[in-house]
Amino acid sequence: MKEQLLKYWKMLVSVGVGCAIFGWWYQEYPAHIIYQEMFQMFLYDGDYAWERIMVPGGMACYLSDFLSQFCYNPKFGALFVAVLCVGIQRLLWRCMKQQGVSSFYYPLSFLPLLPVLHFMGDENALFSFPISLVMTLGVMWGYGLTYSLRFRWIYVCMMLPLLYGMAGAVHFIFVVWLVTNELHRAAAERKYAPVGLALVALTLSVLCPFLCSLTLQYSFTRLMTGVEYYRYSDVLLPSEIWAAVLLAFLPWAVPHFPVIHKRAWIGVAIQMGVVTVGGWHYIKDGLNDEKEEALQYYCLVTQQQWQKIIQKAEKKHPESPFSMTCLNLALAKQGDLGDRMFEFSQQGTGGLLPAFVRDFTSPLPTAEAYYHMGMVNTTQRYYFEAMEAIPNYQKSARCIKRLAETNIVNGDYKVAEKYLLLLQKTHLYEEWAENAMTYLGNEEKINAHPEWGKLRRMRVEEDFFFNGKEHPEMLGKVFEHNRQNRMASDYRLAYLLLKQDLDAFMTCYETGEYAEAAYIPRSHQEALAYMWLQKHGDFKDIPWKISPSITQGMMEFARVYMSKQKNANELLRRKYRGTYWEYLLNVRKG
Repeated sequence: MKEQLLKYWKMLVSVGVGCAIFGWWYQEYPAHIIYQEMFQMFLYDGDYAWERIMVPGGMACYLSDFLSQFCYNPKFGALFVAVLCVGIQRLLWRCMKQQGVSSFYYPLSFLPLLPVLHFMGDENALFSFPISLVMTLGVMWGYGLTYSLRFRWIYVCMMLPLLYGMAGAVHFIFVVWLVTNELHRAAAERKYAPVGLALVALTLSVLCPFLCSLTLQYSFTRLMTGVEYYRYSDVLLPSEIWAAVLLAFLPWAVPHFPVIHKRAWIGVAIQMGVVTVGGWHYIKDGLNDEKEEALQYYCLVTQQQWQKIIQKAEKKHPESPFSMTCLNLALAKQGDLGDRMFEFSQQGTGGLLPAFVRDFTSPLPTAEAYYHMGMVNTTQRYYFEAMEAIPNYQKSARCIKRLAETNIVNGDYKVAEKYLLLLQKTHLYEEWAENAMTYLGNEEKINAHPEWGKLRRMRVEEDFFFNGKEHPEMLGKVFEHNRQNRMASDYRLAYLLLKQDLDAFMTCYETGEYAEAAYIPRSHQEALAYMWLQKHGDFKDIPWKISPSITQGMMEFARVYMSKQKNANELLRRKYRGTYWEYLLNVRKG
């Protein structure tokens, strides 16, 4: 047993690290994984494959898209990250062994994983980068097997252009490693032929991007730094540079390190400890917990897991307007918006229906709110604008799905069919798209659909101009069209409360607009009590059914507030936490 452990200890360490990467990524940052699937649309289609492959690094991009489609399940995504990382480490070690590196320095082969994992912690990092690194290291290892100068010439002239075509700009890792090796070989052998090979490799490494820039729409600079390793293609992150530097120089540099033979396992353990502890902080720095929280909320929205969203918020209040928008939608879907919204740290109207921002993530939870309120055209606009704003010009299968649904609801069947035909070429949405096809033109079937039929009854069919500054008026129009649309009503009143437009809020009730409601939610009661007491001084003859506990609380609140005693506001915040009155205090203080 001991002999077996000694023989395979390096492989066991690699497998252990891979398992740790999988477990940590899956448990702590699943939404970062799911995010990969949200903004891609891999098509099982020849034209799509040709379009993706015929660019520098296209094969890596194609494989990245292929893997990303399975990231709807974070287990798959975490597994891909772990396997790619272990693949990078094992191939690097093979390259290091070719240079005569002792097993004593096996832990150093894990060093490049630190910047790679730091890079992958960014939600806009793509699988194409680690895939390209695996390809490059594979070519480096293959080069190490060619000892004859003639074969090295043939290998470089064939594999370097091929590597650039498959992996893109990371081919420079191979070139730098090759040049250092050939110059070292030239100095050792006192021959000039290796220098010539190094110069040819350098020339080819620059010539390939240059020739591509003449025929493709990409600039020479962009082709030199990589086309699609990151969703923002004109961005080169420091972690990418550090990974490239370590991979290029470690196989050459480590053989020059002294080797300790006596109690070597202690030295190995110390190296592993330093890499693990130091790497942990570096990797953690690349991950954003706030973004993970926001992404988790949106993932739950797409799954319509409303109760899970509320439970998540009860454990820890959302910190961003994006997350708060998701929570408020969940409360509305559960019928609790008016009762519970101020239990959480509301952030003004920006946490309910944020103003439109033209990027590929911000509009999505807002679009979902509009969708469930029956504002189908607005939903369609938001999703279309979000998809068109994806920085690497990819399409989103999830956005396409919503666009297909909104067109089905509107009766635009030709447009819906166009989107459904695309989804039929995907893995995750194929079955759904085939089923949706059966609804096209079938009015009776659509009207009987539990979601689409309801949206048809809720939507306002006559045209009106969408004005992001007049949310209450628009929501009022939607509510008046269908008074069964409680969400539109709840959102309208919630918006007025968050905006502190209590005069408009009172008008809604005083005109009898909400007289049909059998139950007045808690926050509405608190606002009504607040405004009534300001105008009448007591609650005699109040026309609404306000809970005695709320009227008593309002009287006590007013008494303490008007007393102007020291720390009155702080005392009120503590006593009336989770009420609309606390919100008013916080906003006015701010």
